[in-house]
Amino acid sequence: MSENEQNSTSKNLDSAGSELTFSTAVVIALLSVPAVAGNALILATIWRRTFLRTSFHSLLSGLAVTDFLTGLISQPLYASSHLINGQNAAVKPDNPEVVNVLGIIAGFSTYLFINITLATMTVMSIERWLHMSRRSSTTSHRRYYAAMVR
Repeated sequence: MSENEQNSTSKNLDSAGSELTFSTAVVIALLSVPAVAGNALILATIWRRTFLRTSFHSLLSGLAVTDFLTGLISQPLYASSHLINGQNAAVKPDNPEVVNVLGIIAGFSTYLFINITLATMTVMSIERWLHMSRRSSTTSHRRYYAAMVR
C-alpha cells in the first residue's frame, strides 16, 4: 500500500470518527433539556405530595437528583468540550486550557454521577428485595444514614 493510500485511509477513518463524535455531542446536548425538565418534574411531584414518604421515595428522589445534575452539568459540558475540540469545529478556541478544564470537569462529573446512580439503583434493588421478603426494618433514620453513606 502506498503512502498516499495510507494517508487517505487514515483521513477517512479520522473523518468518520470526528463525524461520530460530533453527532454524539449534538444528540447529548439535545437530550440534556428533557433530562433536566423530566427529573425536575419528578422531584417537584415527590416533594409536593403530602403522602407518607417511604424509603423508596427517598431513594427515588436521590436518583432523580443525580439524573437532574447529570443533565444540568455533565451532558452540556461534555457536548461543549467535544464540539469545541472537534476537527470540524467552525471556531478554534483562543484559550485551549479552558477547553481542557471543561473536558476534565465533564469527565469527572460524569464518572461521579454514574457511580452515584449505580449505587442508588443497587440500594433500591436491595430495599425492594427486603420489602418483598418482609425483612425490612428500615426506619426513617436508617434511611437517611444509608443515603449519606452511599
